[in-house]
Amino acid sequence: NTEPSGHGMVEQIPVPAGVELVAAAVTDEPAGGSPQPTTTPLVVGSFAPVKS
Repeated sequence: NTEPSGHGMVEQIPVPAGVELVAAAVTDEPAGGSPQPTTTPLVVGSFAPVKS
């Protein structure tokens, strides 16, 4: 969610046990979020695999 000042918030989403994360993306979503992305990613990045 974005504050009136334009600052955004990042929420940590729980990752199921045994799932290996290799990338993340940021999208612009409606207030309250959505079950899946509704817009094209603004930022996409990969990182070294991390197991939960």
